[in-house]
Amino acid sequence: MRFKHKTALLLFGVLMLFLIAFSSCVDMPTDAVTPPPALSYYRFIHAAAGVGNVALSVDGKSIGSLDFKAATSYAEYVSGTKKVSLSTGDELIMSMSTDYRGTMCILLEGGVPTFLRANEMRVFDPVTGDKGKFRPIHLSADAPSVDIQAIGPDTLEWTGVSYKKIGAYKDATPGDYTVTVTPTGGTNAVLTFTASVGKERSTAFIVGSVSGGTLSAVTLKDN
Repeated sequence: MRFKHKTALLLFGVLMLFLIAFSSCVDMPTDAVTPPPALSYYRFIHAAAGVGNVALSVDGKSIGSLDFKAATSYAEYVSGTKKVSLSTGDELIMSMSTDYRGTMCILLEGGVPTFLRANEMRVFDPVTGDKGKFRPIHLSADAPSVDIQAIGPDTLEWTGVSYKKIGAYKDATPGDYTVTVTPTGGTNAVLTFTASVGKERSTAFIVGSVSGGTLSAVTLKDN
């Protein structure tokens, strides 16, 4: 039994020496594979009533300048926290979500710029079928909570939409819609506009000032 035990140990030792010698002859990769960066896709819209042209940069890179109600094109960013600098001298910190397309809305609250992030879709979740999707976003700081009705090929309704609230997307047959904005529970419209909806997502940004007489809407395609 002692002889068999020694033989087994000897064979094990020979096997280990073989493995060490073999591994020294094999080229092992020395560089780890770097995964691709997580990306996001965002645009900016100037929704700050009373503020003129604003130039923007993200992490020190200029993305252009915007007049009130204007929007940039979508741009690709590495996801995460970003520093946005405005030509007004203000700096804001914002977060961009991985794999999302969305809009950063520039607002003004108490004389201080701020942002509202409105995500639109994951990049791998496009609209399919014969209908599009439509939603409103309330970006007028001095407008009350509102009820919104869009009448066209379909009738779409949102109730009790207050400042900085994002209405849910609703399925919409493509076509032109007359959109009426009325204070919640009221009957007299404060804004009426036409929105064209196609076979994609669209958002109506309600911007401007009621007291300043600039309340209006901008409808943009989201994808």
